[in-house]
Amino acid sequence: KNMAAAAEASVVLWGLDPQFWAFRQLFVSHIHSSLKPSKIIPGAFLLGCRPVLRVQVGGLVTRVDRRARLVTYDVDDGTGVISCTVWRKGDDDDRPELSLDLGQFVIVQGDLGVYRELKQINVSRIHPETEQNAELIHWLSVVALGRSEYAQPFDYCAQNQAAVARASPKMVDVEALVLRLLYQFRVKEFGIENLASDPHWCAAFEECGTKPSQPELKRVVTRLAARGRIVVLADHEPQLYMVKPTGPIKEIILACLSEKAEAMSLDHLSSAARHRAPELCDVSKELFAQALEELVAASDVYEPLKNMYACV
Repeated sequence: KNMAAAAEASVVLWGLDPQFWAFRQLFVSHIHSSLKPSKIIPGAFLLGCRPVLRVQVGGLVTRVDRRARLVTYDVDDGTGVISCTVWRKGDDDDRPELSLDLGQFVIVQGDLGVYRELKQINVSRIHPETEQNAELIHWLSVVALGRSEYAQPFDYCAQNQAAVARASPKMVDVEALVLRLLYQFRVKEFGIENLASDPHWCAAFEECGTKPSQPELKRVVTRLAARGRIVVLADHEPQLYMVKPTGPIKEIILACLSEKAEAMSLDHLSSAARHRAPELCDVSKELFAQALEELVAASDVYEPLKNMYACV
């Protein structure tokens, strides 16, 4: 309980866990009985002090349910059974993973979710294994990881301090930092002088180990304007700029949906977008929801299920 509480308190540092972004290899019994839902992050789970978003399981296909938009496989690894959902990309989708047979041994990777109070896997990749020792290798891997990784405490604060100590001012991406701070400070209009002289901005730059000059900031803002992340306001002297509230967010959301090629929830989308574009780390959930509404209204995104989103 103490380890879980420490992990919840260090939620902003979860990404420092080297396996956080990977598919954690688990037994199905671990998923059903050992994973506890996070009290802070919807859709996230805790295995002791280790956060879990993505999992990998291996087992036999014991049930197949084919429908118009999805195929659901029940996978039994000997410790339990879990439903694994593969979303169709269209009416003519004939990928091999949509036509697996009963009795095949498969390796499943995907995002962990809950449907009707039961945990299930939204499949990113599923493939049959023909290697004779595949099941044995999977079991040994899960047992080894359980002893060497999952059962060990992970000091998020110490890892963060070590990461900060290793950081160098030369490694700071000023462009991403400026965009992140614009969102964090909820800036609507600004000038170059504001960024260079405002005490809050100066303190934020120093905290991140950098101190960009006014000419450097002007070059950064010019690049952001060229990429469409901010808008140049005409008829202003000195020059003023306006932050585009949802434009960059919509671009990242569409990129995440295209990459996953499956329906995603708002929480999953916002997490994936922040991972893909660190400058969005301080964007509120409400702004992500607004961007999704605009994409749905523009028919770029649709809802195959309630509160689940996919590319058109």
